[in-house]
Amino acid sequence: MGLKEFLDSYRENKKVKSSFFSNVPMLYVEKRYIEQSLKRGWIFLHVPKCAGTSLKKTLDISFNGHPLYRDIESYKPSVKGIKKVSVVRDPAERLVSAYNHIRKGNGVNAYMDSLVLSRFKDINDFIDQWLNEETIYLWPHFIPQYEFLLDNNHEIAMDKIFKVERLSQSIGEIEKTCGVNVSSLSVKNPSSGVSLEMLSGGSLDKIKSLYKKDYVDFDYL
Repeated sequence: MGLKEFLDSYRENKKVKSSFFSNVPMLYVEKRYIEQSLKRGWIFLHVPKCAGTSLKKTLDISFNGHPLYRDIESYKPSVKGIKKVSVVRDPAERLVSAYNHIRKGNGVNAYMDSLVLSRFKDINDFIDQWLNEETIYLWPHFIPQYEFLLDNNHEIAMDKIFKVERLSQSIGEIEKTCGVNVSSLSVKNPSSGVSLEMLSGGSLDKIKSLYKKDYVDFDYL
């Protein structure tokens, strides 16, 4: 079974709903989470590998998944009237974290690892030989961050965007934005394995090219 066939099968079994590329898994909309968010008055958009698991635990959010905001907006237009919050990360750091996460081979990532990542000698080989403008859309962890945060007018719809690099210094802003008390906040899911320093100059240049909009939109230049 190839990657596309696997994704098609996964999407069918999980009843994935997405207006995005038809072969992207796990971008479904969980109705219960949306209803809870409407009651709270704010919604958190979890961009993969951006400390979302840590922040959701702090904010007492049980929903797992990476829905696109525009899917949520299409399902429940009233979401436009509440606060929208997310976290982003330096694109190169995020890619390294995603690579390490998938290489661990947990759950559905085990298939992605065996079918794709494990076939390359290292992360630089993977970036050079496999990563391109089309393949970054084949797995949620590689999709550009801005794609998760766009509304149906193709504009970033977030009211507040925090950065992974400054989360511990943003507790006050998080409390004010979400109306919750946050005693402490730290990244609980660090990825071990490859480090940013292991990326070659060519790999860094390619990441900057493929994720140029993330670098510009979120001020990582």
